[in-house]
Amino acid sequence: MKLTTQTRRKARVSRSEQGWSAIGFMVVLAAGAFGYLLFKGAMSYLNGPFTPPWYMFTLLLLPVGVSFQSLFKLHELNSPPEGLNRRERQRLGSMVSDKERQLFIGLAFYVLTAVFTVFVFWFGSSGSPIVSWGLPIVGALLGICLASLGFMAAEMREVSKFVGLVQQRERDRANVRKLRKRMINKESH
Repeated sequence: MKLTTQTRRKARVSRSEQGWSAIGFMVVLAAGAFGYLLFKGAMSYLNGPFTPPWYMFTLLLLPVGVSFQSLFKLHELNSPPEGLNRRERQRLGSMVSDKERQLFIGLAFYVLTAVFTVFVFWFGSSGSPIVSWGLPIVGALLGICLASLGFMAAEMREVSKFVGLVQQRERDRANVRKLRKRMINKESH
């Protein structure tokens, strides 16, 4: 019986809790293609000796910073807010662990992207084959990294919305208790 209850609970998971969707995958592909074409076009426009722009490396740090900030917010939810029943605590715990897993996967991708970017910029000199094939790939990876910021924001908004609804419900319950107490006090006078 317990197995079927868990199976039903997993079946009721919302689409946003499942992770990647087909639309999300298409957005990531489009961002990567846009970055690739943008950098490929910039290289053909420059068409001469140039130094790879190191400031792009700092753009790769933006998703890393947002990921760490999101992880810290999720770690705060390991001690759930007051007013959660057992089912809500389980749901919040499941949401937090899923989001943490997604953020760790994202962080691994960002680190690998940064390592690849450093490799291309460090070992590729102007006009070398490493820059000619590596810089457009860096552009694609940068596009994917920046597009993932929107996904991270959506994921964190979902968790915040759930916690906000629970906190609002607890405030409503407190207001109802106060109102009942006042009504009981009025009736006794």
